[in-house]
Amino acid sequence: MFLLSSCGSLPTTPRPSPIPYHTRTPTLPPPSSPTPLPPTLPLPTATPFPYTVQSGDTLEGIARRFNITSDDLLLANPGLTSLLQPGQVIQVPAPRAQDAPATPTPAPLSLEPPVCYPQPTGEQTCFFPISNPTGDWIENIALQVAFVDQDGHSQSRELFLPLDILPPQGRLPAFTTLPGGATQITARIVSALRLPPTDRRYLPATLHRVRIVIAPSGLQASIGGEVRLPSDSRAAQMIWIAATAYDAQGRVVGFYRWDGTALPAGSALPFTFSLGSFAPMDRVELTLEAR
Repeated sequence: MFLLSSCGSLPTTPRPSPIPYHTRTPTLPPPSSPTPLPPTLPLPTATPFPYTVQSGDTLEGIARRFNITSDDLLLANPGLTSLLQPGQVIQVPAPRAQDAPATPTPAPLSLEPPVCYPQPTGEQTCFFPISNPTGDWIENIALQVAFVDQDGHSQSRELFLPLDILPPQGRLPAFTTLPGGATQITARIVSALRLPPTDRRYLPATLHRVRIVIAPSGLQASIGGEVRLPSDSRAAQMIWIAATAYDAQGRVVGFYRWDGTALPAGSALPFTFSLGSFAPMDRVELTLEAR
């Protein structure tokens, strides 16, 4: 995992933008004013929570990790079998009372108020920035977002961060598209797990020769560089780079995730992509994940 930030604007013409997670809106009115959220929410304690299956996970391994049994997982997930697929979401029940720790240790994450931007379609894209003020690596972060639609009906949905893990002192936004008339937008963290010190799924990849060029308009940035993996590391099967654009006030104004190919140990993987934003950006932060 690697975090890099670049500030300021350079006078250059960016290359054409690829299709990002959320495409940039050419002309934008001021952001809406969603309902503020509490600045800090604790991690959940011993209650059921969703878990996203990772590559290499097994039913028995997940059960051991969360101090439960395979039967507990099967009972909590009707129809679940031992054939797990990466990206599959399962429910992890709380440990049995006699096995549960007496005093679970909270690891607070900072959930910031959402920032929403209207789209030409009439919908709005909302970012929910999450910061990790701790010295721990936190994974499987999920949010429950609630809102009232234009017809007055209460709605909710679950969001995940664009990377599997949030490094110490790291910051990433979850995001979604909501109806343009949505109001009373709130969110809470429903899942966030400390990475055990013995976990070796995440690899020590680093970013090098990074070049971030922000266009004079501030609405687009060209980003390039290379990902390197040490020769004494295992090969990486998956590489992701999360690029988050911030304005001068520190608000999220754009996001793009670059997905790379497998990377052998001791090798370098070049990358280049464009990042669009909903409002003029002041800086771009890159977060790298290799597995």
